[in-house]
Amino acid sequence: MKEEFVLLLVKEKNYSAALDSYVDDKKFDKVEEFCTTQNEPGLLTQLLTKYFEKHKKHVELKNIKEAEEFRRLALKLMQNQSSKNQLDPRVVLEKIPASWMFKEQDVDLIGFLSSLFDFQLTIEENTKIAERIIQMETLNTEIEFNNLQAAYLVVREDTECQVCKGKLGFKKIRIFPHGMAFHMRCAKNPQECPITRQRFDMDAVVAGG
Repeated sequence: MKEEFVLLLVKEKNYSAALDSYVDDKKFDKVEEFCTTQNEPGLLTQLLTKYFEKHKKHVELKNIKEAEEFRRLALKLMQNQSSKNQLDPRVVLEKIPASWMFKEQDVDLIGFLSSLFDFQLTIEENTKIAERIIQMETLNTEIEFNNLQAAYLVVREDTECQVCKGKLGFKKIRIFPHGMAFHMRCAKNPQECPITRQRFDMDAVVAGG
């Protein structure tokens, strides 16, 4: 019945709703196949945009696991299409979060962004791509520096968790870039300090097993 619904949407040329149907049902492999088999330009770019939007929505709702899933899907899609020129570089540059790290397992994000340079683009557009890459490099460096600072926080035997006031010890603790440490059970959200409610773009440092 779902497939018939999608076919109806395609017949009506409502491709955006068809993509939503696949994504909501978590048929991610099938939706990419759908985009490549339809005689409709720009579907892969629409799909990537939906992944970006889903990621942003889940981050705002503090659904870390779901947000990471759509981040991974977006990175995978960009990697798969990096040499096929089927993604609109203007949309990618506008929508991609600047705080995303360049490396995600085997995904080379900086390589993908560099591949967006095309002789068909104007000098102004190529300049924007270069500026975007520099912006992401700068922000990535700041994130790595903050995480490095957090790694050097001294945790003594008598150091207390500011949430439960119990001794931290040396195992299963979470250290945040602003220099505060908590038990992992007391700081369940790796992107938000439970005391200051400060948000961080990257996961906090986890110590111990």
